[in-house]
Amino acid sequence: MVGVVGDVHADGPAAEVLPQFYVPLDQMPPVAWSWTRRTMTVMARLDGDDDAGVANVTAAIRAAIRGVDRAIPVYRVRPMRELVRGSTAEARFNTLMLGLLGTAGVVLAMVGIYGVVSYLVTQRTTEIGLRMALGASPSAVLRLLTLQGVRPILFGVAVGVVLALATMRLLRTAVVGVSLSDPASLASAAALLCFAGVAATLVPAWRATRGDPAQTIMRG
Repeated sequence: MVGVVGDVHADGPAAEVLPQFYVPLDQMPPVAWSWTRRTMTVMARLDGDDDAGVANVTAAIRAAIRGVDRAIPVYRVRPMRELVRGSTAEARFNTLMLGLLGTAGVVLAMVGIYGVVSYLVTQRTTEIGLRMALGASPSAVLRLLTLQGVRPILFGVAVGVVLALATMRLLRTAVVGVSLSDPASLASAAALLCFAGVAATLVPAWRATRGDPAQTIMRG
């Protein structure tokens, strides 16, 4: 039988697919037996994927091989799902660790942005009181502070997105299947950071605009 088969990731999903061909054992030259393992892989298809079906097929394969030659060892009889899980274990572990590190990084960034921006807004308590004493409405003050606070955050998020796209090129070699552009993840992280910045601006500013302008100036 002669034909063409699809590419086979023989050395794992992350390894480069090299050109290969299959040769029947009867056509192998004698010199090749010195470096060729005398093994054979048997694949059986199941109608179901339950443990009982796997056990029944395994028993049938062992019985058929022992009926031919009881001296032939039968080993590594495993379902395909276990083989695939084993070959992708390292990639899944890397993905899990990178996901946890990424989540921790986003949380720390949100905490850092909230703390810095909130402190900067709190330092402007006297300014907020003066603006309100001169006739500015609380909504106008909140709008002004929000616009001034969001601009540097948007700039920082834009720089972070560019750096993230550059870093993904490095992650592509460490984790299988990492796309060079993941709009959903980038948009989610950017939205969370912007939310933290806006909240850090609005919360202290809202507290400052609730009281009397004179008391606000004295607190500042």
